Amino acid sequence: MNNKKHYMVATASILLFALGLSYLCIQAHAQACDITIEPGTVPQPYYNSNIEVQHSPPVLGQSNGFRAKVKNLGPDDCVGVTVTFWIAPMGINSPATDWILVGDTTAFGVTSNTDVWSPPVGWVPTKSGHWCVIAKANCIHDTNGENDRAQFNLAKINAAAGGSVTVPFTLWPPTFNMSGTNLRINVTGLPVGTEMHFLPRPPPYDIEINQSLNLELNIELPENATNALYDIMLEGIDENGTAYGGFGIQMKLGAVGGVWVSTDKVGLLIPYVGMSSAILGATIASAIHIKRFKRKKARQ
Repeated sequence: MNNKKHYMVATASILLFALGLSYLCIQAHAQACDITIEPGTVPQPYYNSNIEVQHSPPVLGQSNGFRAKVKNLGPDDCVGVTVTFWIAPMGINSPATDWILVGDTTAFGVTSNTDVWSPPVGWVPTKSGHWCVIAKANCIHDTNGENDRAQFNLAKINAAAGGSVTVPFTLWPPTFNMSGTNLRINVTGLPVGTEMHFLPRPPPYDIEINQSLNLELNIELPENATNALYDIMLEGIDENGTAYGGFGIQMKLGAVGGVWVSTDKVGLLIPYVGMSSAILGATIASAIHIKRFKRKKARQ
């Protein structure tokens, strides 16, 4: 009997040792992964095509979400990966206090040297506007925490030659919790002959500590502007002439008017999108009801 007990204890000890060794091996093996959200297409670094809005265009008050393309640069597969998303109003050098947490995706895996789109994280737009989006990939076995974050703050705008559009944004100082002096804004990518004006007043700007400026860039396009897609950049320039933050705009020239379509893609489209959806839904529902009623009547 005692021999049997000793045998069982010895067997259990060996099994526990083997399980512990296997766990350590698995842990060591899993640590050789490198999760990243790689830069998307130009312009950089303010636009990233590896971050997407789930349903485009989003509609105020309706369920939507974000997703990101995550790549594993490491030699081993990685499990338990999540992506965290934040949003903030369009601006130059927005502080962390302006960023609003959207949430985390469900966990997923990324095999070695491949990329995969993350599951979406839910988001319901509570107001119209032009949102910047930050995505951060998370994994406890990630060996490199320096390349796991990406930003998407591209706004899209339609315009017409000879017309004008207005870009609202917020300007912050170069360093948080410090004032900024003699700040300017550099704008590139506009069609030749375009006139632009900053409202309510032109630069330079002096901004007090913990303060910001709400500005508008008014763009007046020439009559002979070529219909094309323009990548426009707005960057804040400090008193030393160094760029310290910014955002990108894609302006499609050839459309009528100047209707903003941003990452939440609402703006002036909200009433029409909502009304069209309601009419379409009611029409489909009515058609189905009538069809069912006719079938039921025919059977009687």
